[in-house]
This record gives sequence, C-alpha cells and structure tokens, in this order.
Amino acid sequence: MDLHIMYQDNHLFVVKKDFNVKIEQLDIAVKEFLTKQNGSANYIKRLNNLDSLSSGVVVYVLTSKAYLRLTKQEVDAKFLCVTVGNTQNAEGYFTANVEDLGQGKLGIAPPVKNSFKIDLYYKLLQTQSKISLFEVVLGSLDAKQLRFAMSQLKCPVFGDKLYGGDTLAQNTNLALMLYSLEIEHPTTHNKMTFKCIPTEDAKPWSYFKLDNLFKFKG
Repeated sequence: MDLHIMYQDNHLFVVKKDFNVKIEQLDIAVKEFLTKQNGSANYIKRLNNLDSLSSGVVVYVLTSKAYLRLTKQEVDAKFLCVTVGNTQNAEGYFTANVEDLGQGKLGIAPPVKNSFKIDLYYKLLQTQSKISLFEVVLGSLDAKQLRFAMSQLKCPVFGDKLYGGDTLAQNTNLALMLYSLEIEHPTTHNKMTFKCIPTEDAKPWSYFKLDNLFKFKG
C-alpha cells in the first residue's frame, strides 16, 4: 500500500487515508513503514478512526506521553460530505443526546448513563440537482456522529447504506472526508493544521467545483 504521508517527526506520523481502505490495513502499512525506516516501531497509537468507505486525515502518535497530551486536547475537525438532498437551512447547529444501537448505528436517547451528546455545525457549500456539498465542524473525531446528524437533518451522506444515503447509488464509497484537522503539537505546542481534498474526478465529488472552495492541494 502506498502511504500518503502528510507529516512526520519523532512524535507524530500523519497520513491521508484513501477511500475503501480499511483502517486496520492502514495501521499495518504504517507500522511496516516505520519499522523499515527506523528498525523498530515500539509505540504506535492511532488518534482517530475513519470508516473504510470514507477518507481523510489520520494521526498516529509515536510516544505514550504525546498520546496522553493529545487525548486531553480539544481538536478542530472539519469534514466534507456530499449528501442526498438538502437541509431546511443553509447553515446551522445540530445537538442531540444519543446512544449506540449496535453495528455502528446511533439513535436518539434520554440523558442516561450510556448516552452521549452530539454537537456540530453544518454549512451548505454547493448544490447540484439532488445532491449537496456540506462542510461540517464536529466537536469530536467520530464520523459516525456526523452520519447520524445529517440523516436526522433529512439529508444522509451519499452512499451511507446505514441511514438511507444509498438511494441514488448503491455499493459506493461514503462521500465523507475528514479534510482538515487542527491540533496542538504535544511537545512544541505549535498549532498544526493538516488538510486534504477528495480526488476531483471521483464521483460524486466531481459534480462540485472544489477548487473554488479550497485553496490548497491534497
């Protein structure tokens, strides 16, 4: 597997995960790369998870002290997603208390022991026929929360079979990408932002003018 390395030092190893790559496959590839490069890979821990059908920034932490510091931080995670349909408002906030129903699916729940809160901000960027492009700012790195929230807003993520987003196209990747992640470096304390964009000729992303929105290359 070819690794798309975005950043590397003694504490962090940041890569872009492609669509349709299982996170476990990426874990193995990263460990093999670091072992070959350094002769060993004693400590590797992933900071965030992405569904195999989605894409985006994945951060690996290479020391236990750095991992502890990063898990205590508030992160700024921004996602791009293509949805089936549109929201009632062009932008807004979604807040709900939910619980895990099993098999990766969430559901509305009262504030009980095993429930937790979802809090996100969404903004419509473009619309093309029956699909729309959104930027979503999520207060966590768990994309399952975004998928649930967009389904509750009546515009599930394109390709999301779990929430009815596969009505226009079945057996496709999730049109969902963690495209921007800002963290504080665990030792230098500098703010670091990692960004990437979808492949422009891949559907359904190709229906939108991404260059007009993002002035960087992934």
